[in-house]
Amino acid sequence: MKPSKSIIVSLWFVRILLLLLVVGAFFVPLISKSYSMLATNSDVITFPISIGIYALALPMVATMGILNALLTNIKNGNTFVKKNITYFTLVCIGVLLMGVISFFVSLVSWVFSFFSLAFLFSGIILLVLRNVYSHAVDIKEENDFTI
Repeated sequence: MKPSKSIIVSLWFVRILLLLLVVGAFFVPLISKSYSMLATNSDVITFPISIGIYALALPMVATMGILNALLTNIKNGNTFVKKNITYFTLVCIGVLLMGVISFFVSLVSWVFSFFSLAFLFSGIILLVLRNVYSHAVDIKEENDFTI
């Protein structure tokens, strides 16, 4: 079965974002200092913002890696398998974890509260989709045993 173009585009998009995250990690101190100077006219919150961004980057990189594995499975024709449910669950946990971390960073700067809401909302939607996907895998396995 030939993979669809959307799967290939998604896979490349995830890989490019993963690369941008890794490269962007080197610019976090500069970005944090610039933001701190704009927000407070001093560099008081530079260090906490840097720590918060790095704390967000860890689950973000892990989630992108898991998405890469999930999309690779789907591209290879292994769509409705239990392993993909595990990947989907880990993606949900990663997005929800990013929401929690960004909530704590929003205690330093209110701008991160928007990220927190977006991550938490996306995580809940992904959790619902994961449950639907899990049900689809169960139906497929049941149909495989039907004569």
